[in-house]
Amino acid sequence: MLADFFYGHPGYIVGPVVVGFFTLLGLAGQVLIFRLVPARLRDENRDATIYMASTVGIIYAVLLAFIAVAAWENYNNAGEVAVDEASQIANLYRSSRLLESWPGDEVGRRLELYVETVVGEEWPAMAAGRPVSENGAMLLEEVAELLAKSLPNDAKSAALLQEMLSRLHDAYEARKKRLLAADEALNPSIWVVQLLGGLISLGFCWIFGAPHRGFHMVATSLVATAFGLVIFLIVSFDHPYRGAVQIGPDPFQRLHGSIERMKATPH
Repeated sequence: MLADFFYGHPGYIVGPVVVGFFTLLGLAGQVLIFRLVPARLRDENRDATIYMASTVGIIYAVLLAFIAVAAWENYNNAGEVAVDEASQIANLYRSSRLLESWPGDEVGRRLELYVETVVGEEWPAMAAGRPVSENGAMLLEEVAELLAKSLPNDAKSAALLQEMLSRLHDAYEARKKRLLAADEALNPSIWVVQLLGGLISLGFCWIFGAPHRGFHMVATSLVATAFGLVIFLIVSFDHPYRGAVQIGPDPFQRLHGSIERMKATPH
């Protein structure tokens, strides 16, 4: 599958392949038009071609920019969700150290296991496009059960438990958003419109009447290369947790280091 190629190889391989494909497509189409459409016919309709190409180019440029910005925003949102989830887990772990040894120690152990599960199991699965197991969700459910069974001794403990339950709910929501972001992608119809629009724009480059064929080939290749670069950019951001520019588990790795340091410090 194309997705396996796009997101299973480094950017220095995928980028040149994608850009090179569209550049060669642009050059091949230009050579074909040179052979099929007489130069006189292209020269006679140059003014009309310029007008129509400008109109189509503006419409397509706006569409392409909109898609690229949407892909970038989704990528950024996915990163923010991962940071928020790690932050909620960090706050939960710190609060667990303020509880009594039971259930505080048990809650802390499960939260540490959750961080290890996210880094060691879930992130590799998301990077490979595989379904994420329920191990992480089960650990959060166990934390919820432990907190529900805890009996606060005073108003301060009751307030702490209430706060932890609220943070746990936020962590659940952040986890859900992360998994949704890992599965989301541009609708196939958007890709169809995007590619067809690019071919139409290249088509106007092909039929444009330029007096010098070499210059015409160079100009067409540059337009096709620019189109390929934008497509590569959108592909790279379409799946935020996959590919060469994927969002890594850095927030959770830093959290794991923080947990290790807190464990070495007495309560």
